[in-house]
Amino acid sequence: LPPYDTVETLSRLAALILAVFGLLPIGSLAYRINLMSASFGAMAAVCVYLTLVRLRCHRGVAAAAALGLAFGRFFWERSLVAEVYSLNAALVALIVFLAIRWAESKRDRDLYFAIAACAVSLGNHLSVAALAPALVLFVWFVHPPSITLRNVLVGAVIVAAGLAQYLF
Repeated sequence: LPPYDTVETLSRLAALILAVFGLLPIGSLAYRINLMSASFGAMAAVCVYLTLVRLRCHRGVAAAAALGLAFGRFFWERSLVAEVYSLNAALVALIVFLAIRWAESKRDRDLYFAIAACAVSLGNHLSVAALAPALVLFVWFVHPPSITLRNVLVGAVIVAAGLAQYLF
């Protein structure tokens, strides 16, 4: 049997995406699966760039930071192998981007998207569970009136739907 933490971090979402990449008509199966991981790494770098631009960083600085992430030794190595790390990085970067977008717009749907990204990412790697309290605190400090009964209930339903992937 594989080690417990390998089994624990195997994502149902990643397995479904893996099947799609496995059907691509290029290269060997191993090439296509590693391509999937590299695509998630690129997605993480793009999300970092978009987040920094949204935070009003100079576009050159944002590009340098995103490229520094993408081509940093540790991140590069993790993006070239079929593992959960690059998808985890992409999902975390997406959660941060969506939270920043909500902070600007204060629209409930933007908050729901951030919650949904966090809930879906729980199926990839449980380390993302640490972002849930951070997201709640972010909402509390940025715009406390957003913590309404309706938003809490909708958020709970979204999180329950995200956790339902463990029933798969």
